Amino acid sequence: EQFREPTGFRTTPVYGTYQQVKSTPEGKAIGLPDEWAVDGAVSMVMAVAEQPNDLVLARWSDGKAAIVQRGNAIYNATTSLPWELLRHAAKAAGVHLYTDQECVFYTDDHFAVLHGIREETVTVTLPAKANGIYDATNMLLIAEHTDKVVIPLKFGETRILYWK
Repeated sequence: EQFREPTGFRTTPVYGTYQQVKSTPEGKAIGLPDEWAVDGAVSMVMAVAEQPNDLVLARWSDGKAAIVQRGNAIYNATTSLPWELLRHAAKAAGVHLYTDQECVFYTDDHFAVLHGIREETVTVTLPAKANGIYDATNMLLIAEHTDKVVIPLKFGETRILYWK
């Protein structure tokens, strides 16, 4: 009950050894892994009391709710925060996401720094159409009159973009 007032979710402690978290079909639909383990053996976890319109994204191995979405509020009772859940929470809160790929990304709304954590092509989507998107290191024009640009990144590579 101590979590209910600040979060709006009622939780109950569950004792035992908990390590496995399994995504529901709804959790898999947002990109959560099928299952994952929490760090180390945990002897007590919280289970979320489900309400009729809740979207359960993951469950503990015994079937109790571990991650629940209610409207745009999400309660994560696990000891880990998968990046897919963080991305889903940002979308649910109405935050503009510049990219759907997992990479290091910083922006101040006119410059962006991308850093590759693997070799992949990253699509960057701006909040509005830009007249021009440039490689900020040499001010070469990459794209015109668009809100999207595709950037190939190698592992460990850093790219800096500028738009106006």
